[in-house]
Amino acid sequence: MSPQLSIIIVNYKTPELTDICVGSIIRFTSGISYEIIVLDNYSQDDSEVLITGKYPQVKWINVGFNSGTSIAYNMGIRASKGQYVIIQNSDTEYTENVVFKSYNKYRELEQQKNMGHMGCQIIGYDNIIQINANLHFFSIKNYLRANPIFIYMNWLQGKPTRAQLTERHQSDHECEWLGIPFGIFNVDIIRKDQVWFDEDIFMYYDDEEWCYRLRKAGYTNYLSVCTYVLHW
Repeated sequence: MSPQLSIIIVNYKTPELTDICVGSIIRFTSGISYEIIVLDNYSQDDSEVLITGKYPQVKWINVGFNSGTSIAYNMGIRASKGQYVIIQNSDTEYTENVVFKSYNKYRELEQQKNMGHMGCQIIGYDNIIQINANLHFFSIKNYLRANPIFIYMNWLQGKPTRAQLTERHQSDHECEWLGIPFGIFNVDIIRKDQVWFDEDIFMYYDDEEWCYRLRKAGYTNYLSVCTYVLHW
């Protein structure tokens, strides 16, 4: 039988972090069938020996070159068998049943919205909430707000403070886009609607661009605090 959910992790020269990440998934996940797929971006180290030797249930795919994230994500999705997919960074760790909680929350939201990408709360090892959900896509205003001239002249006010952003990240809400230390979605979004990650983007902002196309296609992106992951 196919698993209910597939977990995709991209590894590039991070054997120790990937070990912690995969180990925490296996340790805390229950109540759901799942598979773990690790895409290796030509690490040329002991990553494969370490991970597959310690966790033989992991499906290891050697990309063959350093593909960045978008190509590797798409390769993992094509190889996945679950109806739902989680993509997460190798430098993340679970301390609770994140998979089961996020899966149930996503399916609940699917009954109410045309769901796209859902993230969870991201917490650093310093116990500080990391800002992950964004109400606006990146624009020229981001540059202007950081310019000393605009700061001095008190123009373009309205940028939320760190305290306001942290408060917002303590409750569920819709957002324009989320980064991918962790994200869950229904694979039909990609397989049926052809909203794949843009392989012309090596890494960074591939998640924002992907969420932008999801929003244009009518999907809702969402942050839920039903669970959290630790992230370096």
